[in-house]
Amino acid sequence: MRLFFALALIAAVSCAIIGCREQKPLIRGVAENMLVSPNRPDIAVSPAASFTLVDAYRADPAIMPMNTNVLATTKLWCARYASSSPEARLFAMFGEVDDPWTWHPSPKSPAKLLRRRDNVVMAGFDGTAMTYILPAEHDPWRIGPEPAPWNRGSLVWRFRFNAFFHHFTVLVEYREPLEEGIENDPAALADFEKRAKSAFALLRGKEGSLPRPAQNLPYPPRELKRSELGKTLGPVWGEKQ
Repeated sequence: MRLFFALALIAAVSCAIIGCREQKPLIRGVAENMLVSPNRPDIAVSPAASFTLVDAYRADPAIMPMNTNVLATTKLWCARYASSSPEARLFAMFGEVDDPWTWHPSPKSPAKLLRRRDNVVMAGFDGTAMTYILPAEHDPWRIGPEPAPWNRGSLVWRFRFNAFFHHFTVLVEYREPLEEGIENDPAALADFEKRAKSAFALLRGKEGSLPRPAQNLPYPPRELKRSELGKTLGPVWGEKQ
């Protein structure tokens, strides 16, 4: 009997030392109106008060890496928001990829790029900012014809950076309906980029300080092509041949 109690005591002490109590599963998604990764890494994208959540999805798109012909499976989480003053859309996206793949540190520029700045620091995160024109028919998130004024296309400001040894990427897009001739108006572009930067905040958590999503996000409608959604996160590369 003494041996039984001694073994039980040793097991209890060992449990306490190694933290064998039940751990909560890592769920990334929406919590308190933010897109949240509560761990590995602890990051959240918080929209400005004028934005309301429209929908949020997760997906597992396969992407062709830059340096091999073996498909890499990635994980994507996206929350989409909308504002009416001014009329704008906000996209917050997370992407994850496992070994041997990583997200490329330098994202490709969109076809209709207007401005690009590397080494842009926001809330301590070092990333790339791009302003570009996105035709409505080339929007990977579009389902069916866009209503006016979005049918003319979007003016987009995008900020992207990698984290967790380049296995995790964060992408935020701010969009407004495209106005004719704005690409030739530096002052208007500067005002647009200022509105984009004020449309959200990046939060860095510490020791479980960020809220935890209660459940996994649903998968997107079939009309949305997973591979095209994955490409928005940027190129993948790795050593697998």
